[in-house]
Amino acid sequence: MEVSIREPSLDEKVRRLLAGFEEDLGRVRWATELLCLIDLFAALSDTQRVGVRMVATPGCTCPRLHTDAVGLRLLCTWVGEGQEWVAREDGVAMATGSMSVSNGSPVTGRAYSSATVHRMDTFAVGVFKGEGWPGNHGRGAVHRSPQPADWRVWVALDSL
Repeated sequence: MEVSIREPSLDEKVRRLLAGFEEDLGRVRWATELLCLIDLFAALSDTQRVGVRMVATPGCTCPRLHTDAVGLRLLCTWVGEGQEWVAREDGVAMATGSMSVSNGSPVTGRAYSSATVHRMDTFAVGVFKGEGWPGNHGRGAVHRSPQPADWRVWVALDSL
C-alpha cells in the first residue's frame, strides 16, 4: 500500500503535543494508531493509495457546514473537540447558498442552519461519504470543524 502525506512535516506544535508521551512508547502508540487507521480506511475504500492530512491548529479549519468532493473521507480527532455533523433525517431547513462543497463552490438549494449539529467524541473514527461516492451526488455527508476551545489535532484520510 502507498501512503501519501499531504503535509509531510510534523510541525513544532505537533511535536510539543507529543512531548508529553514517553519518548519511545508514546510515539510507537501514535504511529501504530495512525497506521491502523490507514489500514482500516484502505480496506473500507478498497484502495492501495491513501492520502494522509494531519492538522494541529488552535483555530477552526472548516467553520461552514459542507460536503466533501471525495468518495470517502475518514476523520479522527486526537486532541480537542471532534468533528461536527448533521443527520439527513433531522428535518433540515432548505435555503440557497449557506453550504459549500469542499472545493468552495456553493451547493444550491440546501442549508443546514436549523438542523441539530452532532459532535463526534475525541478519538472516534468517522467515515463520511462525499459527493464523489458513486450515486451520491447531492447527498454527501454534511459536516464542519468545531470552534476549538484550545488546540485540535486531527487526521483526514482520502483514497487517491
